Amino acid sequence: MELQAAIRAHRNGQWDEAERMYRMILTDMPGHAECWHLLGLVALQTDRAGHAIDLIGTALRLAPENPTYLSNRGEAYRRLGQLNLAKADLQMALQIAPNSAAALNNLGLTLNGLGDKAGARKCFAQAVRLKPGYVEAINNLGLVLRDLGETLEAIQRFRDALIYNPDYAPARTNLGAALEAAGRHGEAEAQYRKNWRESALDREAGMALGNLLAGSGRTEEALEVYVRLSDSWPNDADVVHNLASAKSRLGSYAEARALYRRSIELRPEFAEAHRNFGHLLLQLGEYADGWRHYAWRWKCKEFAHRQRPFEWPTWDGSALRDGTLLIWSEQGLGDEILFLGMATDLMSRGLRLAWEIDARLIPLLARSFPTIRFVPRSTPAAPVLDELEIAAQIPSGQLGTFLRTAPLDFPHRAAGYLSADPEKRAALRARLLAGGPRDRLIVGISWSSKNAPNSRHKSTSLADWRPILSAPGVVFVDLQYGDTLAERAAAGAELVH
Repeated sequence: MELQAAIRAHRNGQWDEAERMYRMILTDMPGHAECWHLLGLVALQTDRAGHAIDLIGTALRLAPENPTYLSNRGEAYRRLGQLNLAKADLQMALQIAPNSAAALNNLGLTLNGLGDKAGARKCFAQAVRLKPGYVEAINNLGLVLRDLGETLEAIQRFRDALIYNPDYAPARTNLGAALEAAGRHGEAEAQYRKNWRESALDREAGMALGNLLAGSGRTEEALEVYVRLSDSWPNDADVVHNLASAKSRLGSYAEARALYRRSIELRPEFAEAHRNFGHLLLQLGEYADGWRHYAWRWKCKEFAHRQRPFEWPTWDGSALRDGTLLIWSEQGLGDEILFLGMATDLMSRGLRLAWEIDARLIPLLARSFPTIRFVPRSTPAAPVLDELEIAAQIPSGQLGTFLRTAPLDFPHRAAGYLSADPEKRAALRARLLAGGPRDRLIVGISWSSKNAPNSRHKSTSLADWRPILSAPGVVFVDLQYGDTLAERAAAGAELVH
């Protein structure tokens, strides 16, 4: 009777009461394996995975071959990140009970965490075959299919999960994300709005909707969502950060500054907040603090792959008595050309320079900066770097920390710092000016960035250029990547292509 009452409390989510009753039973019956196991489940369900391992371990000493106990201890190990121990427990559970859908689901989660997505897929699929309405396993199968690039199949699995349980929040959120990943933004937005409406303004549903709207350039609508979220979660660092980003996009810089600071106070190691706060400060001309916060970009997920595994010390801005300073590119071509504007500052300090950069730029840069040794960026790094007596290294985007800390640090140039090939320039001018006045101005334009996810914020439509393109005495040249024939025709633009 006492055990049944404890189980009822447990099932009703009365964790403290269930734990108290289980412990009372164990006082009288310390060898009750199931009671130790259930006590461990309470610990697992209240985010005490380490304690759960100990409690379920006691149950396993009393019943070493119980597959349910092994499966649940494996799940506790997984939540602690001890994936190999989790895998061992779960595989043992499946040797004893090969048709345990729960153990298969937990093993799938563990294998996924270990990077074995094919193995995880097999486990989830088998769990669903054994238990067709197992929405957690169906949802997990959808997630691993998404990660494997099978987005359309993943969408169907999330829909399947919602057929069995229309209120299952993870599948609703994941369906929206999969639709967004498939480029079906209208359907994704509809799903996110449905989730947001039906989940009583759930945080995850709201964040997904706000992020989709912000990424689509609909910042005012995103702001409305983030404001409503912040009313309910005023101390959520992610919510505050997203609200700050929306305010910054809309030009409310004072509010954005305060909100970025608040998000960092709430989570001091919040790399994305530091980086975006750095962007704002640099935009406002507060360069010293801006560069300091911007340096956090290296802890952001999207920058991790750009890091270079060089063992040379990072340059601290001081003079180098001997050896070469290596600067290495970290961003797109346009940004790297911008950073090259600091090359003359470095040369004026008497530094010997090597610059690792995209091979496509090297002919232009070697002509423009003949004293700098340019090396094509590659993985692994070009062996020639080992021959250049490198004394220190620094990513190009970090140079401003030492060279652009105040407005007066930006030089007023009488001419640009890139040198065109004189023969090619003369031939091109002759071709572009043929059949018309020779005194016309030649202007090259590029209007759209292809660099996701910020392309929407750095791009325009060619149609927006119509008033400029009608200016007399100018030859406009299309420098845009890719095939622009349809855009030029739609805009009625006369561009040399």
